[in-house]
Amino acid sequence: MEPIKQILSLEIESALSATTGIADCNANVITASKLEFGDYQANGVMAIAKQLKQNPRELAQSVIDQLEQDKSNLVESFEGSWAWVH
Repeated sequence: MEPIKQILSLEIESALSATTGIADCNANVITASKLEFGDYQANGVMAIAKQLKQNPRELAQSVIDQLEQDKSNLVESFEGSWAWVH
């Protein structure tokens, strides 16, 4: 079985690719720095937003919308402007 962070990375990278059109996105999923916001966070959204000259919060919300549409069985909820994962 794959570790949770690896599975989350694949799911978020897929959503990032679908949202941005970039084939190889790095979600950079790490354990959350502030546990009150969730268990994991995807720091790659910020880097990709910068690369595309997009608002990071808007890109994060687009990615969250895509993740919710994809209906992950692993994640309870995706929240916040920085893609915190519960």
